[in-house]
Amino acid sequence: GQGTYTFADGGKYIGEFREGVFFGQGNRTFSSSSEWAGDKYIGEFRDNLFNGMGTLSYADGGTYVGKFRDNIRHGLGVFTDADGRVEEGLWENGRLKIAKKSLVTPTVTAKKSSVETAPRQVPSELVLRSQEALQVLGLYSGKLDGLAGSGTANAIKEWQQRTGLPKTGEVTDLQLAKLESEAIKHVRKTNSKPVAVASVKDTNPDKYAGIDFGKYHALVIGINEYKYLPKLKTAVNDAEAVAELLENDYGFDVKLLRNPIRSDVMDAFDDYEARLGIKDNLLIYYAGHGHLDGGSGKGYWWPVDAKDEKRSTWISNSGLSETLMALDANHVIVVADSCYAGTIIRGATTVDKRTQDVQRLIKKRTRVALTSGGLEPVVDSAGGDHSPFAKAFINALTENKSVIDMSSMYPRIRRLVLLSTEQTPVYSDIRYTDHEDGDFFFVRRR
Repeated sequence: GQGTYTFADGGKYIGEFREGVFFGQGNRTFSSSSEWAGDKYIGEFRDNLFNGMGTLSYADGGTYVGKFRDNIRHGLGVFTDADGRVEEGLWENGRLKIAKKSLVTPTVTAKKSSVETAPRQVPSELVLRSQEALQVLGLYSGKLDGLAGSGTANAIKEWQQRTGLPKTGEVTDLQLAKLESEAIKHVRKTNSKPVAVASVKDTNPDKYAGIDFGKYHALVIGINEYKYLPKLKTAVNDAEAVAELLENDYGFDVKLLRNPIRSDVMDAFDDYEARLGIKDNLLIYYAGHGHLDGGSGKGYWWPVDAKDEKRSTWISNSGLSETLMALDANHVIVVADSCYAGTIIRGATTVDKRTQDVQRLIKKRTRVALTSGGLEPVVDSAGGDHSPFAKAFINALTENKSVIDMSSMYPRIRRLVLLSTEQTPVYSDIRYTDHEDGDFFFVRRR
């Protein structure tokens, strides 16, 4: 949670804690007796040290903006001294290893021979530099090890898709130059400040004039008090906070289920199937245990009466997809904060509709899901009142002031969760539901 710690010498830390240590976003000032006297750091912490993106302002007027590892400049960053001289590029253990001029100069590659050869393995130096740049851009959260694994390949594909390049999962020398240049620009632009939620209405006030977004409904489910499984800490509190926000600030007609049995959830699904029409929007929020069946690879939600090894008490993701398929509501989104939630979606391909026409999008059938992770366990509580995912989702909705689509909210949510956990939220369309490439819009009412 949030807190303040004052050192014996007068220095101070204000920010996020986890298990008694500085962990997350914070602000650190130093006393006049410290070796850091007069310096000030704002950014990410881990285990009481500067780790991640941050800004260190020096007492002599110099500033470093970029990546840190254990209080040392390490990664992509920009240093500006008191006289305005700039050093930017890839830092390693406090020293500038590769200057920007080197980063953006592509190497000369030999001409292709007429004989077809197997694709060349990307050298580890290229992979390491790619991982650094992708991490700065919020696309990669794995180890910086220089190994071309699936996590690195997926992050590269996401960047390649975003920039209009072929999705190969490997970077060429020219692509690496473009990637690192983009990362450095990102570092200079963000200056380590939190990324604000960008409501599309803010850039074009007349864009939504006269648009009928329809009526909004929400089924919000939170389960703590499991009868036969380990209890959870924050799921009900998360659900209550989401329900209150959707009802009071966004005008949703909310049905809140606290610790429901399986039949309660299925009855609610049947009710929505019976009464929702083409002008309706439905959000289904689930916070509770999730399960991945190792034999079939299928995912399940566990209601409060679920029993391990008893599938009759589970709610399958395939069954949920069938329910979503049968609904007449034009726009439906599932927000799932549970382990293995990613089994409901088509894959790790992020939905991005931010450049498309809103009038066209709201006419298209939408079946999308925002999940707290992929095929992985996720964190129930990081020491606060909400799970990291629920906190990020609530913050994004709270900061929106007008109209926003989930494609615009997702990067903010993803970044906040990555800062405090090892899990990676995913936003994509739901398989087998006749999704038509639309998006889900949130319209703030007050």
